[in-house]
Amino acid sequence: MRPTKNTLILVFGFLCIYSCTPKKPVDREGFRQEKAARELKRIVPADLMLKGEELGEEIVSATASAYLNTLKRAIVENGISGAIDFCQLSASGITAGLQDSLGVTISRVTDKPRNPANVLSESDKAIWEAYAYVPENLDGQIQEYNAESLIYTKPITIGSTLCLNCHGQVGSDITPENYSLIKSRYPNDEAVNYEVGNFRGMWRIIIPKKAVVSKL
Repeated sequence: MRPTKNTLILVFGFLCIYSCTPKKPVDREGFRQEKAARELKRIVPADLMLKGEELGEEIVSATASAYLNTLKRAIVENGISGAIDFCQLSASGITAGLQDSLGVTISRVTDKPRNPANVLSESDKAIWEAYAYVPENLDGQIQEYNAESLIYTKPITIGSTLCLNCHGQVGSDITPENYSLIKSRYPNDEAVNYEVGNFRGMWRIIIPKKAVVSKL
């Protein structure tokens, strides 16, 4: 059956309208975001937690190394009194620099703080008690913190006799002069009378999930 004249006119008109309509530009950013969203959905929770644990351990290692190297330098240059001043004046600066570069929140917390800012929060206490129950367990742990973040924790122990100069027995490991200096800096200090190997504190690293995803 041959198409009628009217049918041909309608088809021709439709083709003209279609060909003359400006084509909508490709939304490349929208496409990129959609693609990223699809890829994100394929990340299974186990992979996220494993990578979060790896990242947490890297952060703890980098921070601890930076602390220790700077502390040793302060002791060489100014003795134990230099180490006490370092802990008060410089430690937070090292943490802040790493936090800014990595986009995380780094804290050290304890049940017997020297700096009141390092006291355990209510949410820390359950984790702390689990470490204290098995003090020989020095492994870090990764957990869900909230919808946007993970929390990585790891025990801190008194690693050597060097630590006892500021955290050991008052009057024997810590000289009266140095203890007076500690008390002048931290009037409510509780962080003394430890021995080598004692559970002293806990690293607490809050890691945004998007930072973990970027590493996968």
